[in-house]
Amino acid sequence: MIRRPRILRVLPVLLAACSGMDFRCSVLPGNVSYCLQPTAAVAPFETRQKIDFLRDGQRETMIVEIEAAPEKMRLVGLTPFGVQVIQAAYDNRVAHAEKMPETGLDPVALLSIVQAALWPLDAVRAGFGAQAAVDEKDAGRRISVDGEKIVEIAYTGNSPPFSRIKIVYPSARVVLEITTLEDNGTK
Repeated sequence: MIRRPRILRVLPVLLAACSGMDFRCSVLPGNVSYCLQPTAAVAPFETRQKIDFLRDGQRETMIVEIEAAPEKMRLVGLTPFGVQVIQAAYDNRVAHAEKMPETGLDPVALLSIVQAALWPLDAVRAGFGAQAAVDEKDAGRRISVDGEKIVEIAYTGNSPPFSRIKIVYPSARVVLEITTLEDNGTK
């Protein structure tokens, strides 16, 4: 029997989401919704990153390939051995999963996490709307609701995709440590 990686068993906790009428929106940890923003809001880039997912003392690793272009964004998740386990895309109208494990992962939530970390500040503020405050300082970003920290993001390096990113979701007790594996630059 093939055992699916632990990250695929615990990601639903992080990405527990509800879809409303807008197929671009999802609920993220901290019970805050985010609506995907246009892909033209960010300079085009492609990157391959290693994500270390930490929760309750457990660590799992996934390799992701992210492509952002004016007409779409795409994310492919691979095991460290190169087996594709996730593929999600957004064409500026709707997010869809071309390949998702049977875990209840929401492709909108998955892509929302990418946008919250990598899209320009004004686009991320628009994605959260009036429900959340999004502040940027000291090589990082903080998203809060009513003064309570929902997400904290710290960057090392210049502009997306950055050389390292650390994303902390306190309410879900989840930390994502992201390292860019190669210098991809922009398209």
